[in-house]
Amino acid sequence: MASSIFLKAFLMSLSSITLGLFSSAETSFAIMLQSNFSVNIVDGPLAGNTYTGDLSFDNSSLLGIGDERLTPSPANGNLKLRFSFTTAESQPKIYTGLEDNYFPDFPRANFQDGIFLGIDYNSRFSTISQAPVLDFNLDDFTYSPTGFIGYSGVISYGTPVPVPFDYNHEIILLPIIVTIFGIREIQRKK
Repeated sequence: MASSIFLKAFLMSLSSITLGLFSSAETSFAIMLQSNFSVNIVDGPLAGNTYTGDLSFDNSSLLGIGDERLTPSPANGNLKLRFSFTTAESQPKIYTGLEDNYFPDFPRANFQDGIFLGIDYNSRFSTISQAPVLDFNLDDFTYSPTGFIGYSGVISYGTPVPVPFDYNHEIILLPIIVTIFGIREIQRKK
């Protein structure tokens, strides 16, 4: 009888600790949003071409009041960016947030009263790879194949949608295992 009470108390304590761990894992359960975007080039040698990319971010730190910005920092949005762009002078390239001139403070996702406006991003010019300079400023885009002459484009963003949930499997499985173990032990004692 005493061992049955001890077992129940032990399982309740273990379940409480497990649920405490489960509920304190905020970063594991942040809701990431993703938005696809396209850039339509309006002048220069690439006029008429369209290039695509995507960005994802956690908007849980936004208050929805006034001007707000998210960055690549996990504490402030965990912003990630990818953009596929090619010019006649460069090899095909996937640009990421790591290549922003001001990383890790940029790129930035900009919001007004909780509404997504666009991104700020400025790539580095590399004489080694001959990669063009890219500049995103909300819905305006500029590229410079040589780092000096700028041509423009217009950015169109899709509505940010939730990214499929990425569970931290260890934290999810622990309460399940404890519960199954507890039920088996209680049934075994009967």
